[in-house]
Amino acid sequence: MLNWRFTKRLSQLTLVSTVLLVSVSQGRAQTQSASQASSSAGTPCTTMRCVTSAQRQAAAARAAARRTAFAAQKAVRPAALPTPGGTPDYFGIYPNYANSPLPTITATGPVGGIRKFVDTLPGLGPQNANNLGQYIPVAVKDTTSYPGSDYYQLAVVGYAEQMHSDLPATTQLRGYADLAGDGKAHYLGPIIIAQKNRPVRVKFSNQIVANSSYFLPVDTSIMGAGMGPTRFQLFREPCRTPSSWWRHSLDQ
Repeated sequence: MLNWRFTKRLSQLTLVSTVLLVSVSQGRAQTQSASQASSSAGTPCTTMRCVTSAQRQAAAARAAARRTAFAAQKAVRPAALPTPGGTPDYFGIYPNYANSPLPTITATGPVGGIRKFVDTLPGLGPQNANNLGQYIPVAVKDTTSYPGSDYYQLAVVGYAEQMHSDLPATTQLRGYADLAGDGKAHYLGPIIIAQKNRPVRVKFSNQIVANSSYFLPVDTSIMGAGMGPTRFQLFREPCRTPSSWWRHSLDQ
């Protein structure tokens, strides 16, 4: 009796599997027919199932041709110099190197290059300056001009700063200066300390010298980049405000 029941159940499962296989085969045949009809009618394909094997092979052939053309272009072009001081390949196909050469150790000390991990990180406020005198200032707020809010006046300026013990204090930068503070620009500063449910007003002024040259190459093909080196743009990252993101351009 048990064998008979097992045989009957196995026959039923086999019948169900056969029906499912037939349904899947019919579905694939209908999809392929629809794909061929769509291709012949010029209707764009919107699903993976309507991509035929011939179309996949053609796409692979096109990708192989592009790789071959890229390799040929790379073979005839001179590679960018892999050492600091070489001409970077700004808009080409070669990666640029950002590593600095290590100094040469002599009997009198290191010569040339840039040593690693010799400078401490700048802290918050002048009392936490590092060995280079760098620190992140706290912006001075004005609470009287606009009652009930904190008001700051910042200016965009060009300045020079020493960025490493092995570098002179001539590295050109552009940054923000707190006009209510010391009026000087500090790398990565100033910082605004805001409080929840208290408005903050910030006035930005462009104090970059008019017609001054920018110390980095500029791709003037980008929209807005050809309007002069004294133009800058403000960004605010997404945050929980009615206007979650804005940008504003200030010209000289």
